Amino acid sequence: MSIIGVLLLLVQPQATPSCSLADHNSWLHGCYMLFYYEVDGDTDHAERPAAVKRKWFWSDGDLVSEFEASCRDAIERRDSVVFDHWGDQWLERVSRCEWSEHVHWLRACHSALDLLPGSTRADLLENYEPVGSDSESTHTFLNRECRRLYISVEFRASAARGRGAHLGDVVEAVQPFIAFLFH
Repeated sequence: MSIIGVLLLLVQPQATPSCSLADHNSWLHGCYMLFYYEVDGDTDHAERPAAVKRKWFWSDGDLVSEFEASCRDAIERRDSVVFDHWGDQWLERVSRCEWSEHVHWLRACHSALDLLPGSTRADLLENYEPVGSDSESTHTFLNRECRRLYISVEFRASAARGRGAHLGDVVEAVQPFIAFLFH
C-alpha cells in the first residue's frame, strides 16, 4: 500500500460511540431525498409527478455546508414527499445523534478528497468503488463509508502497459457530489 493509500485510510470517517455509520448514512440518505423530491409548498403532495427530481447535489463552494443548509431548510418547511412517506420516523432515527456529529462525519468524508489528486487509481479503490461506465479519462466512484458521496474523477493514464496497468493511472481532478445512483 502506498503512503497516500495509508493516509486515505487514516482520514476515513468513523462512527462515534453514540452514532453508528448506519445512523450517519440514514441521515445522509434522508437529507438527500429531501433535496431530490423538492416540492413547491403549494403543490398537493398526492400529485407525485409534481415532485421536482434533481439527480445530484453539488457545489462549487462548500458542499457540506450547502448540503446541511439545504437539509435544515427542507426539514423546517416539511414540504417534501419524504415526509409523506417516512413521516417523523426518519427524524427520530437520525436524532439519536447530534446534528453536529452527522455534519462532522460528512465533512470527514469530504476532507479525504483533498488527498486524492496525485494518487493512483489503486489508492482510490481502497476507499471508493467504481460506479457506472468507465472511460479512459473519467470515472465515477462511490465512497465506501459515506454511501451517497460520489466523486467524478479525471485520470492521467500511466505509462505502464499490460494487465492491471490502469491501476497506475494518476488522479488529476476530483469533483464531489451527493446522489443516489443505481448501479
